[in-house]
Amino acid sequence: MSAYTKTIAWSKHGFIAYANPGGAYNVGITHMEVVDGKMWQLADPQTFAIQPPVNAEASNGLKRNGNTVKGSDDNLSPVSHLEWSTVGDYLGCLDTHGNMTILGGGICKETNDQYNYSPFNDFVVLYNDTVAESPRKSPMSTTTSDPKDRLRGLSHNHRPSTTTITEAGEGMYFGGDYSTRVIGFEWLPTHKNNYGVVPASKVALSSDTVKTDLQNEPATFQFRYKYQPQVPLGFSHPVATKQACIGIRRNGELCLWYQGTHRLNFLRSTVSLDDEPGDASRYENALLSHANLGFQRSGSILLVTYSPFSRLLKVYLVSIDWGSLKKNGNEKRKDDVVVPPKLLVKRVAKEYIPPLGLAGSPQKLNHIKVVSSNYTSDAEQDIYLVFDEPHGGSTLHRYHLSSMVLNQENMFFKNSAGVKNQDTSTSIERHLSLKEMLQFEKHVSHFDTVGRNMFVYCVLEDGTIELRQAKNLKKKCGGSSAAVNDDDKEKYVMSLFDAGFKIHQIKERTSFVLLSPNLAAAVYLMHDKNKEQPPLILKLAESSSKKDRASLSFGERLTVSAAFAVSHSESCFASSCCDDLIAAAQLEISKYKSTQHQDSLIDTINQESHAALKFSLNYANDQLDKLLGNPPLQKLIGLQMSLGTGIKWTRTKSGKIAWAVLNLRSCAFGIMITLKAWFKDMQKIAMMKKDLKYKNLPTLQFVNINWRAEVIASVLGVVKWIMNFIVFLYQDFLGITMLSAGNQRRFQQAFMESLAMPILMAKVPRVILSNAIKGFKQLLSFASKFIEEFRLGSDNVVFAATERLREIINDSLIDLELFEKFLGNVEYAVKSSITNYKKAKGTTSDPLVIEQKLVCQGKIPEELMDAAKIILKLFNDSLCKDLDRSKVFFYDLKWLGLWDGEQDDDSSSSPRSSRGSPGVSVIPGSAITPMAPYYIHDRGEKIDYLRKNLIVERANQFPLTGVRKVYREKRCVRCGSISSVDESAEIIPRFRKKTASTTNNWDMAFHRLCFCGANWVSIG
Repeated sequence: MSAYTKTIAWSKHGFIAYANPGGAYNVGITHMEVVDGKMWQLADPQTFAIQPPVNAEASNGLKRNGNTVKGSDDNLSPVSHLEWSTVGDYLGCLDTHGNMTILGGGICKETNDQYNYSPFNDFVVLYNDTVAESPRKSPMSTTTSDPKDRLRGLSHNHRPSTTTITEAGEGMYFGGDYSTRVIGFEWLPTHKNNYGVVPASKVALSSDTVKTDLQNEPATFQFRYKYQPQVPLGFSHPVATKQACIGIRRNGELCLWYQGTHRLNFLRSTVSLDDEPGDASRYENALLSHANLGFQRSGSILLVTYSPFSRLLKVYLVSIDWGSLKKNGNEKRKDDVVVPPKLLVKRVAKEYIPPLGLAGSPQKLNHIKVVSSNYTSDAEQDIYLVFDEPHGGSTLHRYHLSSMVLNQENMFFKNSAGVKNQDTSTSIERHLSLKEMLQFEKHVSHFDTVGRNMFVYCVLEDGTIELRQAKNLKKKCGGSSAAVNDDDKEKYVMSLFDAGFKIHQIKERTSFVLLSPNLAAAVYLMHDKNKEQPPLILKLAESSSKKDRASLSFGERLTVSAAFAVSHSESCFASSCCDDLIAAAQLEISKYKSTQHQDSLIDTINQESHAALKFSLNYANDQLDKLLGNPPLQKLIGLQMSLGTGIKWTRTKSGKIAWAVLNLRSCAFGIMITLKAWFKDMQKIAMMKKDLKYKNLPTLQFVNINWRAEVIASVLGVVKWIMNFIVFLYQDFLGITMLSAGNQRRFQQAFMESLAMPILMAKVPRVILSNAIKGFKQLLSFASKFIEEFRLGSDNVVFAATERLREIINDSLIDLELFEKFLGNVEYAVKSSITNYKKAKGTTSDPLVIEQKLVCQGKIPEELMDAAKIILKLFNDSLCKDLDRSKVFFYDLKWLGLWDGEQDDDSSSSPRSSRGSPGVSVIPGSAITPMAPYYIHDRGEKIDYLRKNLIVERANQFPLTGVRKVYREKRCVRCGSISSVDESAEIIPRFRKKTASTTNNWDMAFHRLCFCGANWVSIG
């Protein structure tokens, strides 16, 4: 394997791209997914045959899953480098010739010039170029065009390179590689202000402040979590919504691929690294073997290159004059003078690499890595060099680019065989100063950075993965135990490795190994030339504790939980996928024998995750928008839901509560956005009535009737879900009250296992439910007034939609008005109980701890036992008088997803006994189709669980909404929910007019991410 080959890339959205060395495709893209509620696998990959166009008229060079789109040749060039963009939406694919293809993820092409958002696993070709017709043919001529066209670009713009292809007899090959091969490549970072997590610090507690967890176990220490603004690099595309990437070829050509002003299309700009005329020589400027790029806070790119012929290591500063783009590429300019971007290169240092190392033994450069200084504001920029030694080991050198006065001794040149630095134009000379050196007994086969460049990791030739701190190369791979009760243990936790986790040694022969962005897994390609499709294997990080451990002290549990919490919060701040982290947590939980210890670890992980994200309850009852828009809420409840889900989609009590809260949140969000859209449209109509242009026109002429019907129809499903959920709460309370006069043991068991009691006593779900009810009642009121104002008849779509909404609300088995009053009484009972407990005990209770016990555990804390009894009495006295108990109790609510799945006679199908080890080492191509049984209606119809409607698999005539098209489906990779790819606004054909209507796009907020926080993937 070449040192500059990267054949696996892991995006922030969780998609893993890998290169296939031979066969019908050369790039595959897969992702982690849950199969049956618990077992993880690598999904059946999408395969792409990427090839360059033979001429500028080629549409693109892509074959998808064996179906040819267009291409130049059936002989695919091997892909040597894969890299996802910083935002995770674009994939750069470079083959061994240096041809570039850029795939765009999460978008679908509607027309030749129109794109729409879609799930992240939908890919289109945004750019495809070629450097030569054939590796041994003469160079292609440079295409000249108007600069204006070069900047704005065309769809799939294929421009031949200005690179000169060396003839075969002139050193075209070096180690079997082409001279135009890209050996260093990076996507430009985005200039986005974000927060980064500071390592959690272990703080000792005094005897009078001993901390207890949700299980009331004591601990002598706790972890404190902090986060700080992450200072963005000063180097990025001048247009915030655009992307760019930069690469260096073996022949010294530096290429910039960038997006212009024309939608998503990419263009290319190049420059040569030729030195000053008097300094250049055929010997010094021979083909490069290694190169790497890093970004500086000053706004420059640091480029380091190495040529084995001259043994010279050169350092360049690269800047970009963005031309017309820097003025603001989105502005419409008055003139036609458009200046494309230009690369500016300056060599700042040149060092000779002696054939003998510092120890006097032969050395060969194997890796160069320039680390961008983007993890702390005061971080210095490191340059890492890895040398292979003949006895079988490797040496890692960490350098800084330093400045010195000329004629001062340069320690790097002591063994330089007389080679001198000839930069004499300034009085200051820059050179590489050695800061640290590390010796490995085995060869380092791969070296890279991870975790905002806070860590470096080395993959040794025997399959061992070592993680080290970037600033001091201190090893982070865990010891023999996760306990940290001793004073000499790690006092800071930033990753799972700090809690004793590690990636176990990879014993198979591999061609490439990559660590996940969350440091929770490693993925690698098996090295097997006999197989057309190499197996892609994923290994989770595991603690060094043995399987089937009997117990876990609170100190150990707290440390493990802190590691998961800080990693989870880092993922949340970065808006990245954490599926591998959740799978690693499930694997660790499954190691403990008893369900009690498993539940204890889950509870502590949830508690520490709340602390790491600084989740609070500082929301008033009328601040629903702030509560629903709180990003930590979805992330935290989604984590709780995943940890509480077992095989066959069975869920623990904690998992069921999390599932209920997630659905309540999405339903309330849809109602809130719909209500705001309706109210905004009413304001626009009122303003238009005052406009003289519309004074003599009937109001209906500038009111979009169909849009209003769409608005109401888009929330019919979520209103139905909420009304059915209220019936579920009634069923739960009825189950308790029916046992209250009988067996007290069974009554206490039913009381403690109740879902309704903790859900209604907890502030977050109660506030969400209360505001959702007020919202759809207000929507019904607005719609009724609209019908009355314009005297709409029963043949009108708004009338039909309103009547359907009214039926859902009024024809329910419960009295909604009484239930709203009951919610108010519940809130008063909870507050009174906490106040009385404080007076009786003389202690103050933490509201967040009470909320965590209710929501995360489903347990009623001691402070609320009196409130629980009052609530049960209120239910009997106020809600059960005129209630048809039998009809409510036996009402089928299976579709809510709050049942236990398909139960077998075997007890192993229960939620607690179904926590097997997650299975993730599945070869792409043999994946199992995931299925969530409770998302299928009894009549065999699928439920769109985002919009809470039935998915129609064929065109059908609806009396309310008209003909609905057949749409593609998408599935959540974690909770298994199914939904339509297209938004609900398409239920009715668009009625496009220049009117006062405002499109209702509440479900667009969940277009790429499920309501549980995981990715949607297109299916079918």
